[in-house]
Amino acid sequence: MSWSIVLENEKGDLISLLKEEFSHESLFDEDKRKSFRLLKYLDPYGDLIFNSLQMDDLFYDIRFLMSLGYDKIVCDELLQISDQCKNNNHLYLKFCGN
Repeated sequence: MSWSIVLENEKGDLISLLKEEFSHESLFDEDKRKSFRLLKYLDPYGDLIFNSLQMDDLFYDIRFLMSLGYDKIVCDELLQISDQCKNNNHLYLKFCGN
């Protein structure tokens, strides 16, 4: 199970796209899921949208993933598009379940 991650504007227009699908075994482990602030709400089959006010918690989760050994290149790319979202009120980060 994985997610495509897109940055979109308020009209749903694509601004940016994470190059790789996003997935990590800790997101499916009930004990580890509790350690995430936002990613614990990911639905493997549904979509989840975050706004600029939630980005600090998402930064925390991404850094936590990095501490668990998640691919640094993917995390860095996710941090970049999350930063774009944080700095623009009308952008949204969407996790699309596959």
